[in-house]
Parts: sequence; structure tokens; C-alpha cells
Amino acid sequence: MKKTEKIITAVTAVALGVLLVSLKGETLKILTSVLGITIVFLGVLDLFIGDKKIFFVKCGVGLLVVLFGFFILEAALYLIAAALVLFAIWQIYGYLKCGLTPKLNAPSIVAYAKSVLCILIGFFLFFNQCGEAEWVFVVAGIFTVIEGGVLLIDALAEFE
Repeated sequence: MKKTEKIITAVTAVALGVLLVSLKGETLKILTSVLGITIVFLGVLDLFIGDKKIFFVKCGVGLLVVLFGFFILEAALYLIAAALVLFAIWQIYGYLKCGLTPKLNAPSIVAYAKSVLCILIGFFLFFNQCGEAEWVFVVAGIFTVIEGGVLLIDALAEFE
């Protein structure tokens, strides 16, 4: 990747991270709208090429994403929450099956604490999405800003 591409990627990551932190749950609404509009725009480009079938399909999908995209994302958050809980339970089962019993030593405590934390996060996401889902965007935003900063430092340090 060229230096300018790395810088653009880093700045975009920082901007997205700031949006995630500042807008929290509104970010999903904005991104689904942008995605839907982009799909409609690509459909219009297909119309200029002469492919009318693809035009109608893309425009229809784009309008559905703009109108109902947030509902699909809410359903996806419920699926992620359920998957997180099931994965953590499966992890605990695997620890017990392999003989890692809950003891007062560091590896055992970390292994089981990680699984219990995943179960708690999954329950918070599943049962209280109105208020608790916002912290997901704040944490994701902070990590995205950090990633953008690291990318920017890497891009600037690489060519000095």
C-alpha cells in the first residue's frame, strides 16, 4: 500500500471511530442509509450500461435497505448476543471436558472469567438493547481510533 493510501485509511479509521463514539447508536442508521443510497447509485450506473434487470434489483434492494435496514441490524444484534452466550457456554463445556477445572490459579481464573464475561455481555445485549448497545459503539469507536492512530504512525514512520 502506498503512503498516501495508508494515510487516507488511517484518517478514515480515526473519523469512523470518532463517529462511533459521538453518535453511538445513530451510526448504524447513518451507515445503513449510506449503504442503501450507494446500492441505488450502483443500480443507476447499471441502467446507463444498459442492464435494466440489475437496475431494478439494485434499486429495490437499496430502497429496502434505506427503509428497513435498521430493523435488520437490530435483529442481527439479537443474533450476535445469542451467539456470544452460546459460544461462552460451549467454551466452559470445553474447559471442563479437557480437565481445566475452576481452581484458584491464573490460567483457570482467566479462562473462566473470559467466558463468564462473554455470557454477561451477551445477556446485556440480548435483554437490554435500548440502553446497553450504545457502549458497544463507544468501545468499537475507541478501538477504531486507536487502530487509525497506529496506522497513521506506521505510515508516517515507514518513509522517514
